[in-house]
Amino acid sequence: MSIVIPCFTSDKFNLMDGNKINEEELYLHIQDVFHNSSLGLVERVDFRLYNGTSIRGFVHFQYWYNNNYAREFQEHILSEDKSCLWYSNDSYWIINKCHNPRTKEEALFEQTVCEMEYDILENENKMLHTQLEQSDAIINELLRMISDSNKFMVNDIELSERQRFIFDPLCDQNLETINTQEDLPLSLKERK
Repeated sequence: MSIVIPCFTSDKFNLMDGNKINEEELYLHIQDVFHNSSLGLVERVDFRLYNGTSIRGFVHFQYWYNNNYAREFQEHILSEDKSCLWYSNDSYWIINKCHNPRTKEEALFEQTVCEMEYDILENENKMLHTQLEQSDAIINELLRMISDSNKFMVNDIELSERQRFIFDPLCDQNLETINTQEDLPLSLKERK
């Protein structure tokens, strides 16, 4: 008989590693609890994330121990009464019968699919990160080119400042220094 622990919360254990369940640590703990409680030898535990924050554990036994406590515990689970397994003085798990246990092959197949999906997402993430780095490099190069071209561009203020210093013979300031035709620049002198 397989059982379900409908809810593990993360207050006692570090159950999550990023978005993945820390299955190994939790599996070993579950195995120890059932062995130390003289109930049975756990073969595997299938974990499912539930409501985004809780984890369900589907516990599959290699065998149940042949003792009165293990038999009574199984009978209580089958009776549909609420069953609990205390694993410390202040902590317990609710235990239910698993009505549709998966085979070892089904669990292995699902695990393989999950690992493949995780690898695909990880590779997509790396690819997006590389594309982002390339885009950043292009943007930085364009900004550098704009900055370099600004060094050679003359803005309106600089242009007006430069024009002030260009000699204009008809400017009022320059007319004061022109008294005769000889004082005119060559370009304005009458040609004979």
